[in-house]
Amino acid sequence: MAIDESQIQREKDRLPPGWGRFGKALSHLGQVAQPDESLLSSCIGINPEFKIGGTLTQPAVGLAAGAVAGRMAGIAAAATKDTNLLLAATDKRIIAMATGLKGDPREHASIPYEGLEIAAVEKKKISLLWPEGSLQLGGIHKKQLPAFVEAIRARAGRP
Repeated sequence: MAIDESQIQREKDRLPPGWGRFGKALSHLGQVAQPDESLLSSCIGINPEFKIGGTLTQPAVGLAAGAVAGRMAGIAAAATKDTNLLLAATDKRIIAMATGLKGDPREHASIPYEGLEIAAVEKKKISLLWPEGSLQLGGIHKKQLPAFVEAIRARAGRP
C-alpha cells in the first residue's frame, strides 16, 4: 500500500496549532515514497545534528544513510539553508526531509530500520543511532513525539 491522502491527512491533523505550513512537506511524502510504502507516523523538529561516517556535521547540515550516502553533498547544501526537519516513519524506513521556513519540502534521505536504535527520548528531543550515523533532533512538539517513537520501536524491534 502506498502512502495515500488519508495517511497524510492523519499526520496533518496531528500538527500542533501554528505548524500547518509543514503540511506541504507531508504532502510531498507521497512523491518520494516507494509504491508499496505506508506512513506510520511523523514528527517535525529543529536544528538537526547529524553524525555520518564518524564526522559531526554543523547543526542543521547534512543527512545521509546507507544507500543514500552518495546524495549527501546535495542534501547537506540544502540543509544549510534550513533548520526544520520532517521525520516520517514508514513501514520500510524513516524518511528525513529538510523543509524551508514556510514548510516547503527540500532534500530528503532515508534512515534504515536495520540496526536502528533510539538512543534517547526527552521531552522534546529524540536521538537515533544506526550503523552509518546518528541524529539528534530537538524542538519536537509533545503532541507528535510519543506516536513517532512508538512507530519506530515497533519497526526497529526495540523495546
